[in-house]
Amino acid sequence: MKSALITGGAGFIGSHLAEFLIKKKYKVTIIDNLSKGKISNLKKIRNKIVFIKYDISKNKKNIFLKKNYDFIFHLAALTSVQESFLKPNKYKNINFLSTKSLFKKINLNKTKKIIYAASASCYGNTSKKLVTEKNKIMPVSPYAKSKYNSENFLKDFSKKRKIDFVSLRLFNVYGPKSQINSYTGVIDNFIMSYFKKKNLKIYSDGKQTRSFVYVSDVVRAFVKICESEVKNDVFNIGSSKSTTINSLANYFNLERTYLPKKKGDIRFSKSKITKIFKYIGWKPKVNLKKGLKLTIAYKKKYD
Repeated sequence: MKSALITGGAGFIGSHLAEFLIKKKYKVTIIDNLSKGKISNLKKIRNKIVFIKYDISKNKKNIFLKKNYDFIFHLAALTSVQESFLKPNKYKNINFLSTKSLFKKINLNKTKKIIYAASASCYGNTSKKLVTEKNKIMPVSPYAKSKYNSENFLKDFSKKRKIDFVSLRLFNVYGPKSQINSYTGVIDNFIMSYFKKKNLKIYSDGKQTRSFVYVSDVVRAFVKICESEVKNDVFNIGSSKSTTINSLANYFNLERTYLPKKKGDIRFSKSKITKIFKYIGWKPKVNLKKGLKLTIAYKKKYD
């Protein structure tokens, strides 16, 4: 039986990934400090996984010495662009420095591949053209910098340890179990307004574009990369179709309130995903209309 470690496995994407790996008969271990993740996210598989509450940034004890994992999925991170401007040191410590600390502790003797949940925010403000993996790196927020620094560290670290490494630069992931709070993404904010019958808050003119990708498609990409021969590379994970915020708002049929642009907000985000399709045949299956319907139905029932 193949074994996998998921950091941040009680979170939004991590919990979906854990469920998918369990279905594929992996032995799954999750570490999470539960600052953002929730045990309830794992209720379907709680008795089928090993869960360890562990804070990478604070816990000095090495719990990994006698443990081996075939694959490591590193998803643990703080993820708010706006919060990162208020707490830049916190984002540096948790997203970057804690990544370095963690991988120096983990027993990697039998590890075949490390898969990292990177962020497309590293590209910064691009033109209206599709963003490829060769685009210049121009992070504009402490969050984006912390994620890209971790990507670079893991690339070099894996090379030195002779372990395969793949970085997946995620665009705008949405779906069930995403967390609605003051720093949440635009889809969750719109859903929150939809439930409360309040005006949709749109920052700037709403003409900015996003590459929305449903969480089940993202999880498929992680596992296909894990099980492929692909190594030492980076891939965009998004939608081939970009959507303006105004177009997204049309799905909700509510009045709109336009507000000043948020600090660090990227104007255009359009992912080109031909590279990953060429390498492993991955492309999204769930379109935005269906994904929104599934997400709203879940949040109406459980959140």
